Amino acid sequence: MNTKWLWLGLLTLICATPAFAAHTNMHQLDIKTCRMSGQSIHDMWQHQLFDAPANVSAMMVAAMDGQTGKVQTTLATLPRKTMRRWRHLALSMALLGGQSATARALLSDGADPNDEVLVPRLKSRFYNQMVGTMTQDPRFGGAKGVHAMKKSGLLSNGENRGPVPLVTAIQCNNVAETRLLLQHGADPLRYARPHNPPRRQGPDPFMVAVMDGNPAILRLLMSHGAQPCPDDRRLAFDWNLQTDHRRKQPATVAGIARHAGVSGTLLARLVCHRPSSSH
Repeated sequence: MNTKWLWLGLLTLICATPAFAAHTNMHQLDIKTCRMSGQSIHDMWQHQLFDAPANVSAMMVAAMDGQTGKVQTTLATLPRKTMRRWRHLALSMALLGGQSATARALLSDGADPNDEVLVPRLKSRFYNQMVGTMTQDPRFGGAKGVHAMKKSGLLSNGENRGPVPLVTAIQCNNVAETRLLLQHGADPLRYARPHNPPRRQGPDPFMVAVMDGNPAILRLLMSHGAQPCPDDRRLAFDWNLQTDHRRKQPATVAGIARHAGVSGTLLARLVCHRPSSSH
């Protein structure tokens, strides 16, 4: 097994998230990234490189392969106190693997579509091996570049919170899975509302879709209650917190959508017609 490419696949997934993505039309890139990172993560579960019990690792592989019966059988054997966590992670893995039937079964069994995913840390031996390999790879800037990535948190090896399942479905440009999650109560505006004082939030599903610019998914989200004003308020709130205003005005959902290639009547629906200070 060439573990270097597994690690590169994970970095591709991280760097393609909305926090790092430019506001461009990128759904073809997202599909490619989803497939590539999905295969890397599948291989990592298969080789038990995450710090999780062996039966849980096998269950995640089964979820990504669409083996619904095996997933449900394994879940039934897990302690009640950990079952919810692993069920929810299995839902995310099924979505990443494009397994709608398995995702539907997990949702029916109680997986919450609005919970963030808690991903276990990598096993120390594998993590240390990968960091050592990256240090010798000029594409990562050598030891200095790897140190900078560690300092920024990009290479931290702790339990990490991943995005809500709806973000995974949107990033993979899967309309059927997006619809399935919405039908089970997924909130398209999960992180659209600002908080004062600000606290750590994940990417808002609707904003991810706006940045991606996929018209079918945007229309689907809007048919389930998504609309631009909450995200416009959050963008204005975040802009007001900045001390160095490089932009003269805060970004808007419509402006981001226009840059992503959305046009016509759909773009008009992404304009917030209420004052940004309204509640």
